[in-house]
Amino acid sequence: MNHLIVDGSPKLKSPIMLVSFSGWPDAHDAATGAIKYLSSQLHAKKFAAIDPEEFYVFTRTRPQARNNDVGEREMQWPSNEFSYWHDDSTARDLLLFSGVEPQLKWKTYTSAIVDMAVKHRVEMVIVLGSLMDSVPHTRAAKVSGSANVRDIAELLEQDNEAHSGYEGPTGVTTALMEACAKSGIKYASMWGHTPHYLQATPNLRVSLALVERIARVLGLNVSLADLEETCGTYDQRVLRSMVNTVETTSYIQGLEDRYDQAAEVRLDESHSELPSSDAVIEELEAFFREFSPHENVDLDGPDDIAVRG
Repeated sequence: MNHLIVDGSPKLKSPIMLVSFSGWPDAHDAATGAIKYLSSQLHAKKFAAIDPEEFYVFTRTRPQARNNDVGEREMQWPSNEFSYWHDDSTARDLLLFSGVEPQLKWKTYTSAIVDMAVKHRVEMVIVLGSLMDSVPHTRAAKVSGSANVRDIAELLEQDNEAHSGYEGPTGVTTALMEACAKSGIKYASMWGHTPHYLQATPNLRVSLALVERIARVLGLNVSLADLEETCGTYDQRVLRSMVNTVETTSYIQGLEDRYDQAAEVRLDESHSELPSSDAVIEELEAFFREFSPHENVDLDGPDDIAVRG
């Protein structure tokens, strides 16, 4: 833990760790926006950080200079902060990590995060991300998910689970999930899909969808009023930025048709033998709802498998 700057050591109950990274895994700042909103609403308290010195090329991820409240010049380095939320009335606490995807030493960097998870006996790491996709802004924001745990009802017991066929460049989120797996830590991910043609950043609609989903899965009592109000302003920005041409209208209508057809397919999949990514998220919700942290549930056996939607 040499790369960690620790200001305290909170005592947490069966914590879940929520993680997001700005940069490549954070299209339109939607994932980091979700974590920031949750941290604000829960009044999460910072207690540790990762020293950025060894992980960034500062000519690519440049520190920022600013004047503080008393007029002194300060440097703002890439921020990788741990915070926590504790509530005596809840069964589980939260660890939250918000970082900047580094250029260097991904294994060392993700090991620092996993070390913190191990130290605080984190039950599961949930990564929030966002990606650009061919989805219309006129439909509900899409959220897909994956996990390396079986659902509590053993509905994912089949030998041929649904895996993503993607191969190619990836982000630090994948490196973190690999590090979690090697340390025996359960993990899941939730990805918001942002319309690739929109320029308005941050995409608050996708942030809202991620906050809604994580609050539902973990049973968090989080007010969405402030974010929903801000989304109204965001929607107006999107409307003003859209060019009302025949080509634009036709393109978005095509995306709407594909979105609606895919929604029908996902509905059919929910009744099939293979789980969709939506089903994975629903099963995670069922897991957190039906198992209290005080029950003796062993999820560390060899049958734990990756599920990709």
